[in-house]
Amino acid sequence: MTEEQDTGAAPLTASEYALKTGMLVIHHPAPPRPWSYRGWLMQTWSHLQQMHAKLKKMDIPTSEYPPMPFPDRFSYWVAQLEKLKVEGRAAVIDLPPHVDFKDSTTSCDAYKNIMECLDHLSYNGHGSWGSMRHFLDWLCFGLGLTSMYPDLTEKEQEYLYRTFNLEHWGYRPADHLGLIFSEWLSNGKHNPTAFFPTPMHLCMVMHKIVRAASAPPTQSYMDPCLGTGRTLLASSNDTVYLYGVELEKDIARCAAINMAVYAPWGVGGVYCGDSLSNTAPPYRMFHWAHYSDFLYAPGHDQMNLWEAMKVQYELQLERENADQGVVGEDAAPVA
Repeated sequence: MTEEQDTGAAPLTASEYALKTGMLVIHHPAPPRPWSYRGWLMQTWSHLQQMHAKLKKMDIPTSEYPPMPFPDRFSYWVAQLEKLKVEGRAAVIDLPPHVDFKDSTTSCDAYKNIMECLDHLSYNGHGSWGSMRHFLDWLCFGLGLTSMYPDLTEKEQEYLYRTFNLEHWGYRPADHLGLIFSEWLSNGKHNPTAFFPTPMHLCMVMHKIVRAASAPPTQSYMDPCLGTGRTLLASSNDTVYLYGVELEKDIARCAAINMAVYAPWGVGGVYCGDSLSNTAPPYRMFHWAHYSDFLYAPGHDQMNLWEAMKVQYELQLERENADQGVVGEDAAPVA
């Protein structure tokens, strides 16, 4: 554990470190190590997107270092936040960069890379399901989704840091966690919520069917049986308002992770609970106000971005309350 965890103080976020030192946490020369900073993985991922976007514009042989097909959605999101901050409710949101999401396969590099991480944790005594839950904890902390420090040794975290490669997700945009979950549930013959993800190519077709040709980027989409978020990934090509409810917490966390990586504007729309229940309403998995802590975009005014995220969150809550017909004192509070 680092000194920050030993003293009980919350660790610095990756954005706080960057603002304080002018460096990304991956360039941190001494302890605490990069994985000690909340949001370090999201900071790395946004940097990778920007780097590959520049590679596409450079005249170099693609065989040496082919750019990811996944576009720079992080910069798109930052641009929409700045527009929200300046123009407020009158802002005209641009369409998100299109992503041709694929089905994950057991032979793709992203799947193999995740399994390598899970196998290491399982070998170290965490068991199959324990390994998956610890790995999700590690991803959620690294992506800035939670402030809960992973319950893993520093050696285990260093192994994951040196082994896990989010770049594979960019070369094949897909729901890799969903494939692993479905395999494990079917092999263990214990699937109480009957989880089986819809193939990604069908989700893409379904979205084309339900989306009106003239629908604006502010058109909202909601999946009451979210799973790991494949329908929202398909919808992320056309809107910034994504909502879904999933009964099983770990599967809902996978959906939130997919949103953070592929469509960060959809994180606040992931709920956990029973979408058919009137007595126990679903709860939001991750709060926009917390998620904004990691955000760091060089060359942009940090406070403006954070304030713009609050504007987006307020608009999102207003839209949810309007869709539910909730007004006055019963409306969801704005943090």
